[in-house]
Amino acid sequence: MPRAVALALEAAGLPPSAVDAEGRRVRTGYRVADGPEGRAQVSWVGPPGSGAAGEERERLAECAAVLERLGWVCLLYRGPRSRRFVEVEAPC
Repeated sequence: MPRAVALALEAAGLPPSAVDAEGRRVRTGYRVADGPEGRAQVSWVGPPGSGAAGEERERLAECAAVLERLGWVCLLYRGPRSRRFVEVEAPC
């Protein structure tokens, strides 16, 4: 599921986040992870001081719009430290 979501976002031209060889985040973008009950979670992350937290509402809305056009069901949530994420379900 996360791989399919990431491929859809990549195909739409949205930038993925990236880490270097030491695991430090070096680029701001979406991150897709396993969610509960077979869902995926999309978050917007970046290196410390990148301003990713300030961009997340708008950028996650872009991610959700892309996925919803493809039939996915997207719900926006707030997680720890009030950071937002989108939970994604496969199309029916």
